[in-house]
This record gives sequence, structure tokens and C-alpha cells, in this order.
Amino acid sequence: MESWQKIKKLGQGSFGLVFLATNKSSSSSSKRFVAVKSIDCSAQFAVASLREEARILGQLIGTPNVVQCYGEDFSIENGRKIYNLLLDYAPGGSLHDLICNTYSGGKTLPEPLVALYSSMLLKALAGIHSKGIVHCDLKPENVLIFPTLCGGRHINMLKLADFGSARRLSEEEQLVETDSGGTKTYTKTTLPYASPESVSSGVHGTGTDIWSFGCIVIEMITGQRAYNYRDNDDLVHQILHGCIFVPGRLSNMDGVDFLMRCFDRDPKYRWSALKLLNHPFIVNNLKMMSQIHGVDYSKIEDTNYSQKNPFGRLDWVTKQHLFSKGQQQQQPLVHHHHHQEEARRQKRLQFHQPYVRLPVQNSHQLPGPTALNHCLRV
Repeated sequence: MESWQKIKKLGQGSFGLVFLATNKSSSSSSKRFVAVKSIDCSAQFAVASLREEARILGQLIGTPNVVQCYGEDFSIENGRKIYNLLLDYAPGGSLHDLICNTYSGGKTLPEPLVALYSSMLLKALAGIHSKGIVHCDLKPENVLIFPTLCGGRHINMLKLADFGSARRLSEEEQLVETDSGGTKTYTKTTLPYASPESVSSGVHGTGTDIWSFGCIVIEMITGQRAYNYRDNDDLVHQILHGCIFVPGRLSNMDGVDFLMRCFDRDPKYRWSALKLLNHPFIVNNLKMMSQIHGVDYSKIEDTNYSQKNPFGRLDWVTKQHLFSKGQQQQQPLVHHHHHQEEARRQKRLQFHQPYVRLPVQNSHQLPGPTALNHCLRV
């Protein structure tokens, strides 16, 4: 069995540390890189949570613009049993890094590029929502960047990552109070991106992701978060009772209307990801970029999800001792019932029926903008 090694720490997810790992090949041409989310098996609750994230990612295999998961591994590292989740490696970092680096250098993200990145996120949301999954913690840190070539041009392919807070729409939601820096709320979402219904009632549906997505779009346009707040109490008050200011540098009303469709206070009136993909803000900006660059940006597809699993022939693998050393590799870590469970899981995925999205009501009237810096009173 091919051995792998963790070569550096990349960061930290909802549960566990994230490492860059590579195979121990002597040939540089056969070197492969993956991200590994790792946690000590003694932390049973965290392991269970990470394995639940693994099961959700397994359900999302083949979903465009979603980070792909190759499987899981149990290894002995420094004398401790470690659970490893095997994931796509994003060499371009996160959308948060891109926004910070751009605006700290005195530059901005052009509006057409914001529309392109938005279309990638909407494709990811449309894909996971169609499979009955809500991300619940959409933010720039959880959007990863994969530099790629398209029509001879270098572009950043965005992928949605970190499903540690995700939930299935088919399962009843448990109301859990959370402490956001001393402020009690019910949201699973990082507070500056949380929707009103998630903060007040702990409700997380597809509309929750759309609200968070709108906050990310504002951040891409301005380099700043959607809210200007003193502390978490002030932020919660603004989410529940305040308004969101639309950036004045949007070139036309398409962008204003696009954001308004994300920020209705009633989640059932927020537009779906599929509907937002066909909004003039997306369609017209991608058309303009296509005419300038000679590349049809409306048809850009994330093809990396179809790449071969570096750990085996199946889409999903359960391994032992990928990162163990020496005699540690002789210790059995995964019992027979785990393999039986994995076989049943693969069979369930083959017959998974996608979640049927309810139609969005079109009769809801939204207030129109009245000034350069428009206030969406939602």
C-alpha cells in the first residue's frame, strides 16, 4: 500500500486540523497532493461530527463547485489513533484570502468578476440544495480557490468547502442555543453571515444559505462585511431589526435588484440559487466578459470533480495506516463491520432521490432603491 505524509498545517475546520499531504513517491512527476482533515479518535463527539461531514460529502460526490472528498483513513500517528478525512487540496487558498489580498493592495474586484464568482457559488448551492443539503455556514473562509485554465485564460474556480455545520432537510432540526462571543443565539452560521430566522429561531433552510451568499457578494464588491457593528449584540440587533446597505459602486440597478432578492426577511420569498443564476446581473456580466475575452463564461464547468481518486478505484475509500509508520501499520484499526457499513452507504448513494425544491412565490413585492447607497430594509 502506498504511504502518505502530512507535510504542513493548512488551517483548522469546524472539527479538526487541516494538513497538506503528499504521497511518498520518489518521482516528482507522480507526486499528488491532497488536504487531510485530522482529529484524535479520543475526541469521540468531534470524530462523530467529522464522520457525519464525511457522509454528507459522500452524498455530494460529483456535485460541481463543491470540494470533493475521496474517503477516510484511520492511522496511528505519534502513538495516537487518528481519523483522517481525505479531501481536494486548494492551492489558491480561500475566497477570504483573495478578498483581503485584493483590497489591502488598494485594488478592487471588478463587478463582472464578482458576477462570475457568484455564478460558481450559485452552482454549488443549486447542487447541494437539489440533494436536500443546506450548508448552514457559508462564508468566504469556507470557499476555496482552484486556479485553472479556461480557453487559454487563467481563472479561479471557486468550490464550497467545510460541511461541518451542514444539515439534511429531511431530518428534523434540533434547536440548540449557541454562544457567539457572549451573545446567545440559535444560529449555526458564523454571525456576520447569519439570516434573521437562524438567529431568532434556529431555522436553517435553503434560504439561510441564500442570505449568507448575499453577504459574501457584498464583501466581494466592497472588501468589507455587510454590517458595520460595534459588538455582537449590535450585530444581532442589526440582523433582526436593521437593514443592509447595498454598495454604491454597483454600475446599474441589476446588481441592486440581485442583492434585494437575497435579503428578503421572509426566507420563502428569497430567490433560489437556480433562479439567481438566471438573474440579469449574472447573465449580462458573463455575456460582457465572454465578448471581451472570447470565452463563454456562462458555460464554464468545474471538471475537477471527475478526476481519479488518488487513493483507489472507487469514488470513496476507507483506508488504514496511510499515515502510520513502521510497526504501527500492523495494528488493525477498522473492523469488519466498518467495511459492511461502507458497502451499504455506497448502495444508498446509488439510489439516492434528490430533494424536490418547492417553487418560489413570485407575487412578493420588494421595495425599490431610492439613493446611491441603497438600504435594503428587509
